[in-house]
Amino acid sequence: MADTFTTLLRLIKQETGGNENVWGDFLNLQMIDLIDDAVAGFQDVDVTLSNQILLPLNGDDDPTRAAILVASGLPPDGTRTIQVPSTSKLYVLANETSEQVTFKTAAGSGLIVFPGETVSSRVDPNLDDVVPVNDPPQATEDRQGVAEIATQVEVDTGTDDERFVTPLKLTAFPAVNQATEDIAGVAEIADQAETDAGTDDERFITPLKYENSSQIAQATDTDLGRARIATQSEVDTGTEAEAYVTPATLSSTPVTGGTIFQGFVPSTGIGEVVPAGWSAVRNGIGQYTVTHNLGLSDVNDLIIQLTPLGEPVFPFGPVTNQFITITGHSRTANTFQVLTGFPDMGTIGGAEHEDQDFYFTCFDIS
Repeated sequence: MADTFTTLLRLIKQETGGNENVWGDFLNLQMIDLIDDAVAGFQDVDVTLSNQILLPLNGDDDPTRAAILVASGLPPDGTRTIQVPSTSKLYVLANETSEQVTFKTAAGSGLIVFPGETVSSRVDPNLDDVVPVNDPPQATEDRQGVAEIATQVEVDTGTDDERFVTPLKLTAFPAVNQATEDIAGVAEIADQAETDAGTDDERFITPLKYENSSQIAQATDTDLGRARIATQSEVDTGTEAEAYVTPATLSSTPVTGGTIFQGFVPSTGIGEVVPAGWSAVRNGIGQYTVTHNLGLSDVNDLIIQLTPLGEPVFPFGPVTNQFITITGHSRTANTFQVLTGFPDMGTIGGAEHEDQDFYFTCFDIS
């Protein structure tokens, strides 16, 4: 029976009784030395000129049996490949070139080793390819592992959840993602000078900068700006020139300018009290005629209200006097007629509604 060789490391298996007197040489050279190479041997593979295919040899030195394969040389035209047999084997792969080197079988896609890297690998016959040993898993929120560095485009896009961001890429991120009216992003706080200048449209203003800004001026009768609400006392006094009046404070302010004329007609229609040169009569239920000497009939010149004698006049306040409410009136140059109505309140003090005294106030604002 002739000598044979093992399948994986291709070590000699001597024929029983064969190699008489020289069997020790065969044992040493074609088995022990080759095992030594397979366990710790070093094989340099120069890829300067081309890709390399490493061929196996039975019982003899061959580069595919070495435990460590080192890619060397200066490939001038990019990446290189080193092909190994597809039989099961452990390899330490090192790349000492300046380019990527792929270690692969004839049919496999291979394992890429980057310049300066050393990786542990194995040839998997089932996959017919070179694969990493103990290939770490992809890192996730719940599991430690490996991840690729994200490119600047991937960081800016913000949709990749498997790559990690470096400080350099993060620093460059705001320049690409400036906040605008339409895009969410980041923005710098404006300093006081930028706030006062009022021309920067990329920074935001804090309440403190807004409060201290000279750009937000006091409102005047010629310039837009900011102003506070006047107090009721300031509205009544009428001397504050930098606060504004609200409808509520205006309607609560007694009129102090112009000329006020007040009078009343008793429910009996006798003994009216009116200003000098005036007269007032009760024409019937809820009908009164007042004759004055102002020569005014324009609604913008003469304000008529039902106001008890001695009470302040509120030109924009309620036009009611006790239980009487004006429902209409007409004017001429020297008279006004008032029609009144009464709320549905029944008998008051034993007298019907129409028995109420009629008080009036006229305010000449012409």
